[in-house]
Amino acid sequence: MAIKDELEELIKKFEELEKENRKSLEFHLKEKLVIEKLEKDILLSL
Repeated sequence: MAIKDELEELIKKFEELEKENRKSLEFHLKEKLVIEKLEKDILLSL
């Protein structure tokens, strides 16, 4: 029973990390899109 509890705890921690990682990835993708748009706008304004 103790091993099962430990596994459940590890799974919960893993899921939380996965969620944080997904948010971080989303942020970086949005950041990349913003940078690309800014670069494009700058090039168009030259």
